[in-house]
Amino acid sequence: MTETELRPFLMEQLLPRLQLLGIEPSTLQDEHDLYASGILDSLGLIILIQAVEKKFGESILLDDVSPDEVFTVGGLLKYAVTV
Repeated sequence: MTETELRPFLMEQLLPRLQLLGIEPSTLQDEHDLYASGILDSLGLIILIQAVEKKFGESILLDDVSPDEVFTVGGLLKYAVTV
C-alpha cells in the first residue's frame, strides 16, 4: 500500500465524522491532530485501522506505537505505509 492509495481511503472513511463536525476534508494537513480535533477517539482509530487492514489486506500492529504518532493524518499515513 502506498500513501497515494491510502490517503483517499482515509479521507473517505473519515468523511462522515468530518461532515458532522463541519470540517472540509481538503483542509486536513498532515500535522492535523485527529484526536484533539474530535475527529477520532481511540475506538475510532481501531475501527479505522481495521478498515485499512480489510481494504488493503495488510496487518497493522500498534503494539510499539505511541498514540501521538498515529493520531495525526501524516503520522497515520507514515505508520500504515511502512508496516
